[in-house]
Amino acid sequence: MSKQRMNLLLIWLLIVSASRALAEQTISVGDIAQLSATISLREPNILAIQGRKLVELKGWSDELQLQLDQVNGRATFFVATPKPDMRPITLQVNDDGGGTYVLHLTAKDIPGEVIVLKPKHRASAKTKGRVASTHAYQRAIKNMMLAMAKDDDPQSVVVNKELVLWREARLYLHKKTIDDEMVGERYILTNVTATDMGLAEQEFYRSGVMAVAVGKHTLTPGESTAVYIVRARKDHE
Repeated sequence: MSKQRMNLLLIWLLIVSASRALAEQTISVGDIAQLSATISLREPNILAIQGRKLVELKGWSDELQLQLDQVNGRATFFVATPKPDMRPITLQVNDDGGGTYVLHLTAKDIPGEVIVLKPKHRASAKTKGRVASTHAYQRAIKNMMLAMAKDDDPQSVVVNKELVLWREARLYLHKKTIDDEMVGERYILTNVTATDMGLAEQEFYRSGVMAVAVGKHTLTPGESTAVYIVRARKDHE
């Protein structure tokens, strides 16, 4: 996507927004959140955070074209190749208050959307402590992922608990690592069907999950893979 085309789209969006009101979705969120929203399949969309600025956003596939307005702290994005019945698209967003949000976006044939995230409170002192910035926060998640992948983290605890996921798969929680703010979980997933099984990171997201990594995305019958999940630590943990 050329810069000229993106600029033309931004100008077009301004013209359209002046002539008619774009649909707006305002969503209340915590500083760590996973949420779902609807976006336009064919028109540009806007993402903003009330009282904060976006500092980084990352599409987990090439299905979105993204442009961040660093001055105003907003983002404009659109579906790169519109097609009907698309699977939800995942977008990770970080703001200047330490907030990290994972958005699962469903594209529909509707006018452009304005999505406004409304943090429930200012960044807490706890968030500003060990995780002093968004980049430090991402490094903390990455370091926990790497420690789990090496499978030699002295802080990890062996669990070996079978969980119910899908009828087509057997899932064990192998190990768990807990620190002040996050929990890392290493799962072993086995394909128990007679056909190949496809896996995607998006299938493992739930409330509080911040990052997912799947060791192998296609499993033959009887084959297993590791699944790594980093999530926010709950009060009782």
